Amino acid sequence: MQPPNTESAPAIWVTGCTSPNGTRILHAFVAVQAPTRAAAGALLQPWLSAQMPGFRPAGEMIALDDWLQDHFDNWDLQAILPQLGPRSPVVATPVDALRPTPQVPDWLHLSDPVQVAFLDAQFGVHPKRSVPQALEAPLWDGAAGTYAVLDAAALPMLPEQLASSGLEHDCLFEGRTRDDLGDAAPWLVRLSPEASFTRALFTGSAVPGGMADKLGGIFLRTEAPFAAVKAHLRQFVRLPDGQDGWLYFRFWTGPYLFALLEACAGGEMPAFSRFMASRKAMIDRVGYLGRNATWHDACRIAQVPAPSAPLVASDDLRARFRQVRHRMFVARLVEHLNTAQPEPRAPVTAAGAEALIRTAAQHGVTLEKPIADFALACTLAAQDVTQTAWFRSLLARNLHQSDLARLMLEHCRAQGAANHPPPAAAPAQHTGAA
Repeated sequence: MQPPNTESAPAIWVTGCTSPNGTRILHAFVAVQAPTRAAAGALLQPWLSAQMPGFRPAGEMIALDDWLQDHFDNWDLQAILPQLGPRSPVVATPVDALRPTPQVPDWLHLSDPVQVAFLDAQFGVHPKRSVPQALEAPLWDGAAGTYAVLDAAALPMLPEQLASSGLEHDCLFEGRTRDDLGDAAPWLVRLSPEASFTRALFTGSAVPGGMADKLGGIFLRTEAPFAAVKAHLRQFVRLPDGQDGWLYFRFWTGPYLFALLEACAGGEMPAFSRFMASRKAMIDRVGYLGRNATWHDACRIAQVPAPSAPLVASDDLRARFRQVRHRMFVARLVEHLNTAQPEPRAPVTAAGAEALIRTAAQHGVTLEKPIADFALACTLAAQDVTQTAWFRSLLARNLHQSDLARLMLEHCRAQGAANHPPPAAAPAQHTGAA
């Protein structure tokens, strides 16, 4: 929809409007669809009097193309242009002038994480719980249905388990993408409190078949039917990157989703409000269960305001995702280092893991698996590994970071075994028998 530079063909015209409000001047831009600039002006005057009393045009009407060159970055006009009709102008409010500071929305509430306990084998318990007791009300109370979006990459044999579960389910990928990536794709399933599959989702992996500590998905409450929920969620599987490309958005990984919900609840990234409501479905509640059995919960408590801008994978959004990925890696690294040590030592903290990650980076180790090997080698060693002659000799070989970290770990493990040999076998006891 590109307006021409002539005044004889239909076009979209834009003008600024102002209205004194005490000591402050309120600004807005109005877009009008009309064949000529004069016709647009004639339509605007009575419309302003009826719809925006007190506002007056601040200048002449200009073609949309010319307006976009100067005002696109700071105004919301393009997001509302689809609402424009021949006799129904639309108004854009300035992002910076009318909303100078983010306002915390009153429609979304994020609860503090709640510590729960994974379900165990529940021997002798009848009937068995399908979810931890603290989650029964959030997940089952009311008329809304309970859904899960599960990550097949985190939950082995997920498509096969769903096929035998008896629960309504489907993959959020379709067509060739589903054929190629179904074993690592997001799957939507409507849960039932009576289903053994539901119980397995909240049971710790110490129990055969337990999946609760695998960070394998998110849980939703909504009154929408299955097909509508699927159509709603498929809108977020991929996001435009703003440069004619697309990026996959792993919203089914709880920490990524909640990073954006937290930003939205703080008055930032209002475009993401559409995750909780669209024309296809309205989400009442969303939550996920962390690896450490913490329940994270977000609840819609009022009508969701219509977003004023498209949702794109902006630089800000991607920066937030990088921060989340780093925090998740640090948490996994802390768990790995504290469980892989052969003897009780001072536990590694998140701060300690961060320091090890920085040390690894200083020596060219930046990938997650090599960092884990590098950090474990440093943890196992009785001295600062990076100051030893054998480490400097490894650096001099210009090894790939994976080989460098692997050889470091092998050396430190061998050194630890040499310093702590297994106990000698006890001498045979003679019983006097022939």
